[in-house]
Amino acid sequence: MPLAARHSVKKAPCPSCGAPVRIMSAASVYVVCNFCRSTLLRVDEDLKNLGRMAELMDDPSPIQLATWGKFEKTRFSVIGRIQMKYESGFWNEWRLLCDDGSCAWLSDSAGEYIFSRQVTVDEEIPPVETLRPGAYIFLNGIKFQATDIESARCIAGQGELPFEAKSGYAVKTVDLRNEEGLFATLDYSETPPLVFLGKPARFGDLYLKNLRPDVPQEAQDSASRIQVEVFNCPHCAAPLKIHSLKIKSVACGSCRSIIDAESRQIERIQVAALNLRVTPRLPLGQQGKWKGIGWEIIGFMRRRARYAGIFYYWHEYLLFSGKEGFAWLTEFRGHWNFVRTLSTPPRASHKMIFHDKKAFQLFNEECAETDYVVGEFYWEARVGDFCQITDYVSPPQILSRETSDNEIVWSMGEYLEPADLYRAFGMENPPERVGIYANQINPWKERLRWAFLHFLGFLLAGSLIHSVFLFFAPARKVFQQEVSFQLTSEPTANPNANFSTRGSSSLFRKTGQAMTEEFVLEKFSPSLHLKHHIDLKGKIEVATTLINANTGKTHRAIQELGFYWEADEEDTWFENKPSDATRFQNISAGRYYMILDYDAMAEFSMSSASDRIELERRSVNWPNYFILVVFLSLFPIFSLIGYFAFESRRWEESSFNENDED
Repeated sequence: MPLAARHSVKKAPCPSCGAPVRIMSAASVYVVCNFCRSTLLRVDEDLKNLGRMAELMDDPSPIQLATWGKFEKTRFSVIGRIQMKYESGFWNEWRLLCDDGSCAWLSDSAGEYIFSRQVTVDEEIPPVETLRPGAYIFLNGIKFQATDIESARCIAGQGELPFEAKSGYAVKTVDLRNEEGLFATLDYSETPPLVFLGKPARFGDLYLKNLRPDVPQEAQDSASRIQVEVFNCPHCAAPLKIHSLKIKSVACGSCRSIIDAESRQIERIQVAALNLRVTPRLPLGQQGKWKGIGWEIIGFMRRRARYAGIFYYWHEYLLFSGKEGFAWLTEFRGHWNFVRTLSTPPRASHKMIFHDKKAFQLFNEECAETDYVVGEFYWEARVGDFCQITDYVSPPQILSRETSDNEIVWSMGEYLEPADLYRAFGMENPPERVGIYANQINPWKERLRWAFLHFLGFLLAGSLIHSVFLFFAPARKVFQQEVSFQLTSEPTANPNANFSTRGSSSLFRKTGQAMTEEFVLEKFSPSLHLKHHIDLKGKIEVATTLINANTGKTHRAIQELGFYWEADEEDTWFENKPSDATRFQNISAGRYYMILDYDAMAEFSMSSASDRIELERRSVNWPNYFILVVFLSLFPIFSLIGYFAFESRRWEESSFNENDED
């Protein structure tokens, strides 16, 4: 519901033309008569004529006086306007009367809306001469960054205003933004400067009603669209088009003139560029649909940067959509990105920035120059414009900061597959990509993910199968026998010939031998486990030779058993190992027997003993399991190598490449 129905409205006749003048806000000091454009000063209940207000410029905004709406929980009605002109165009400051009787402002510039209120701050505001884009300022303890510093002049005013809007009065403004999405403006028209604090708002978030009837419904829905206007270049008469009310300049493709879209007059002729002609890969006027949104290419520019004495060129295409406004396509060596500007700057850290809970790494920094423009632009694009560009990457996205003398603009780009883009715009045969781009998707990333998931899957399956065999296929005893052996003493030239004596200096040892019965191994066994059980008081070494009775092929294993101890100045060491197991691997079927050689040192106290021998066949072979693990790991390892090789090539293109000697 319009707020006029809730607030008391005062009426008084205009002292110049007699038309009724309505005053809705008690804070309104000046009123501009809608009929004769006289500026009226409120003096108690009377109105004093201060002279005629200048005419407003043709306005693309769908908002008008008496438009009403709601932002977040605040309802408002539009009661006044100040129209401001700056180098790249103009903007409106709409004065709002809110439902609680307070006033606010709605800034309307190039499709961006800012809802703000005047506030007082505790901090001292620095002079505008000391500020540069990127400088940080605290307002009531909140940290902001300066993003736009402008010199503007007032064109005209309309409706109810808190001060006299004299045509031509100059003002310097500084726009501030922060990572939490807050927006602030410093207005240096007064001392100390005025401070306005608010938030960016999309057109749909304002729920505006009673919009201008002369603006098409499409514009009321999008705040962007107009019927395409065709006119002739005032220099060469070539036909030109304007697609949006927000277009500020048009670059003629025939004579290189740049035309002011508001006055249709030649603003500047780029004489130095007359002989330069660049053919866009995507022609102006080409239409396409990307992610369900229809776009038309309306502008094209070529930019360049110099690195190590060589110029590198890239192309930028301005897109327009009646519902979405403006976007960009950028192309470098066959690599494409879809780019939109950001209203909220990201959070910065050392060589890293964070946006939407995602980290971006510093990749490139360069000075860019515009050397060719054609088509429509929402600012006054010129050949010879310079800006500093800093890129941060987190593939497939790239964050770019463009810094000029008076402005910082952040944008977000997303890498596009050329074939998908050309198909979306009804074209074929995109140019081949050269090299690797900053935010190009690493093709090995998905392969690595696929390989790792399959590695885990196959490893889990193999482990389960292995566990099932371990549980349901226990060891099977293929031979068991208890043998007795006698030990006899004999001299030895090397007391350490067979095993460690742990300090013994004896030159004698005790040896013995035994042989088992023959047994039959019915089938091939990947692993045979051999175990000895000897009741000992000492230490002994057993050498077991497994002999195939048919072929004579032998397999040998050595084990050390017994009870032994050792004492030194600091500690006493004991070990009791009356049994030990080892294994024979890959044993073929056949008849076998074993020869057992026993070897003990002279300290061995026994002259005879018994040995219980067990031979088991194991169905599960652990070495084979480990071989499987190693084999499966080759796939993720290969993918990991490919992934890092791709990343290495990517960062070779970075101006912050640590391996770059420059």
